[in-house]
Amino acid sequence: MALYPSFKEELNGNNRISPTHSAIIIYPNDIGEERRLELDERIAIDNIPFGFIRVPPTKASSLRQSIVSPPNFQEQVSCIIENEEPDIDLPILYAIWPVDLPIPDSLCWKKSHDVFIPRSFNSSSCSILSSNLENALMQSSFNSRKSMSVHNGFIRFFDSFLDNTVTVSKLKIKVVNGSSYSYITSNNGLFQLIGNYSDDTTLYLVLQTDQFTVTENNTSSPITISLGTIYDIWGDGTNPHEFIIPENQHTSVFRAADFLYHRLAISNPFCVSLNYITIHSLTTTNENGYSAAFYPATIPFIRVFASSNRDVNVTVGDVIHELGHYLQYTALNSFTGVSNLIIESFASLIGWYYGEEYYLLHGYSKTNEGDHINTQNHQIWYGATSSPYSPLFIDLFDSFNQRSARAYLLNDIISNTSFSLNNGFILCETLSDVIDIIQNECSLTDGQMEYFNTYYQWITSYEQFYSLY
Repeated sequence: MALYPSFKEELNGNNRISPTHSAIIIYPNDIGEERRLELDERIAIDNIPFGFIRVPPTKASSLRQSIVSPPNFQEQVSCIIENEEPDIDLPILYAIWPVDLPIPDSLCWKKSHDVFIPRSFNSSSCSILSSNLENALMQSSFNSRKSMSVHNGFIRFFDSFLDNTVTVSKLKIKVVNGSSYSYITSNNGLFQLIGNYSDDTTLYLVLQTDQFTVTENNTSSPITISLGTIYDIWGDGTNPHEFIIPENQHTSVFRAADFLYHRLAISNPFCVSLNYITIHSLTTTNENGYSAAFYPATIPFIRVFASSNRDVNVTVGDVIHELGHYLQYTALNSFTGVSNLIIESFASLIGWYYGEEYYLLHGYSKTNEGDHINTQNHQIWYGATSSPYSPLFIDLFDSFNQRSARAYLLNDIISNTSFSLNNGFILCETLSDVIDIIQNECSLTDGQMEYFNTYYQWITSYEQFYSLY
């Protein structure tokens, strides 16, 4: 009695045929590994690529006769280097690997396609496979290699402040096939995966662009999010698939940074090109209380601290605030000698302007001018011994009345100024620099000028209390 049914009986019914083997391409690390693979009777190894066949000896002989022999260059050798270990080019191996046989972690490989070999084949099939891989594939009566296919995807991120999903301008997707991988990019959430990929090829969203990397804690590797295998996502079809990425601190940090870089690429009023920066998204809180910090080191970086009660809109503003520091630091080449009042007020301007723009462009509607989308719109002058986070620059562009600790001092003397003035403000180191730009660039009435002088004299008297960076 046969151990397995016949091939015909095995295919009866409507059951989905599952692969029994994987056709994989192996890149041996050394001769020893190559030899061990060739001696393993559980797998079939050949050096003939999938889809090619061996040429019969008689045909090969006629082909060799038609090839012109290359010239003999032996006489041109002028010296011989002795005792030098020769370089050995290891071959690429093509293998039929059982699906239930684990692939060693040390093996460098990638999958070509799935293979179904009926169980009704007896053990002699192994010798057939070993002698001629392509013939064995033909005799298996089934080759599940996929033709070139196109898979479409659309990636969106959930935002709890909007209670809706949003896209980002650029995304990096890692396509992993065995131990090999490649990258594709997405524009505004849309991407296409084109090629001959196996069902278990896995896609990962990488929180990294050409301008920045988001890492978890203080590591150097970008955060990745698994999107699933091709079969998990698309099954047997190719219909477009929408991915909704859940909200967390890592993805919120990424979205904020991507937005600022994207907006600066469209219209940059600072005439500053940001270099590459790493953003560490931490899983620990900060004992000093601040949620994010910019570190102007030899290689600048940002840390965003964890918080269980920080809303996503606040995180977006905080990240853009810190990137505002990076903008000014890049323009000045250093913060040495720059008033901390200038530094924090400028970063607050960037956090407020672009942090609000992020949500306004994604459909949020403000109820009034005092509707603060994030915590960056500082409206109050706290006085000498308190915070350097001031409305120094914000007041020039909004139409809301800031106030000071001395409530009678209202400073809404200038509003809705062209944002291009920041091309000058970013280079300011003292209040005198700010005053010079306003006097030269803004058209003020006599009353505004008098009020302006009184107001800024009051600020200047307190600047001494704000430490230099």
